[in-house]
Amino acid sequence: MSKKNNPNFDFVKILNEDKTYKLLFPKREVGLAIVLIFEKIENKTFEDGKFTEKDLHEAFEQIYITKERYPKEVYSEQIMNFQEYFLDYDQQTQKYYFKDYAYKFCKHAKETLQGAFNPTRIQKICIHLTNTLRNSNDLRFWLEEEFK
Repeated sequence: MSKKNNPNFDFVKILNEDKTYKLLFPKREVGLAIVLIFEKIENKTFEDGKFTEKDLHEAFEQIYITKERYPKEVYSEQIMNFQEYFLDYDQQTQKYYFKDYAYKFCKHAKETLQGAFNPTRIQKICIHLTNTLRNSNDLRFWLEEEFK
């Protein structure tokens, strides 16, 4: 029986327990550091999608643009929290890699935002028609040739 059909599964209660919500939906700066790593994975900056703890610390430093430096312990705690849902660690290579949830988290956000910024086919047609109408001196010709 899947969890979504399980009558004993109280989604809100479980999400509210301990740090579960915070681990699934990190605060802004922490989430942005994960997105930064995701973009580097997508851009093939990291071989095989694996990255070091130093890479994570650099991502935090890039996101936490403040006058004061955060101690390494703050980043290390965030990295430990990420290991619940976002990151796995390979002991042999001593590198991190994304869990499935991290990919879904980042891809969903990216696709949602790209959809808001990429014009649809209808929008492109409307833009084209508007531009050709503005440049047309003959409304009848425009209606018969362009608008059809």
